[in-house]
This record gives sequence, structure tokens and C-alpha cells, in this order.
Amino acid sequence: MFKLSNEFTTGGSLQGELYASYDQLVAAFGEPNCESDYKVSTEWMFIDDNNENFTIYEYKMTNLYDGNNPTVEQFREDTNKNGYYWHIGCNDVKGVNEFIEFIKTSIEESKNTVNCNHTDWHLSWWVEDDRKIVGTVCDNCGALGELKGTTNIMGGDNNIIMSNTFEIIWKGL
Repeated sequence: MFKLSNEFTTGGSLQGELYASYDQLVAAFGEPNCESDYKVSTEWMFIDDNNENFTIYEYKMTNLYDGNNPTVEQFREDTNKNGYYWHIGCNDVKGVNEFIEFIKTSIEESKNTVNCNHTDWHLSWWVEDDRKIVGTVCDNCGALGELKGTTNIMGGDNNIIMSNTFEIIWKGL
């Protein structure tokens, strides 16, 4: 079992990669729990039951390392549009596959509880349990919401934007 940790000992190196967006990782684990430095601007640290360290991080991708690279915020936003192969670091090579599976499972589980604060939504529908559901899709992160109550819809047929005054039940990403 893995858990987030703020107590990191030195050591560990790249042992694998995992494709995900920044928002997916934040939905699963919260904001990064490690201070930024010039090589790594975004990092989550974990320990397992044996107190082995595991990390999810980007490496040398922002302007903290190279002024020609995007800012930390631009990098994070870009991963939400295009995804990113996050580095998986650890000392225990044998545990890396188990850690990657833990990350994937955590991302999947978070899809059922994601809460999006974006305000740009479009009207959509999908079929669930043999019934048509009218809902919304976030234009920023892809979260789905089932409409409940009154909504404030603006725009034309092909460009409907939902204001943030509607009430929805979250369906996930």
C-alpha cells in the first residue's frame, strides 16, 4: 500500500513512466506535495509499507530549468490538453510496477469523485443504464455532469456555454 508522504529521503531515480494529465493526478492525490526546484517543478512523494520512497514528477520541463521552456503553470495546463509521460522514481525497482498500477487505479477511482471549478461547459447527452442523460461536459478538463435544477444556458446551437450558476451531479472525467 502506498500513501502520500512529506518526508523524503535522498535517493531514487527514474524507473518508469505513466501517461496522465496534471488534473488527473491532482484529482487523485491533491496538489503536488513537494517543493519545486530548478529541475523538478511538479512532484508527488509517496512511501510504501516498507518505507520505500516513490515519486511522480516532471523533469527539466519548465522555465525553472531552462528559460526557453514554458512556465510551471503553462506546463501543467499543456498536460491537461496533451497529456504527459510523468516520471516514476524509486529505489525499489521491484515495486515500480505495483506503484504504477496504484496510480492508475487511483486516477480511475477519482473519476467518480472529481470536482471541477471551471466555468466553460457545453451541453451534451449520453446513454447510461439504457436511459438518455442530458448533461454538461467541461471544455477544460472533460468532467461530466448531469443537469439538476435550473441552468443558465447562453449561446447558439453549436456553441452552448453553461454559466457557473447551474447545479450538477458529478459523473467524473
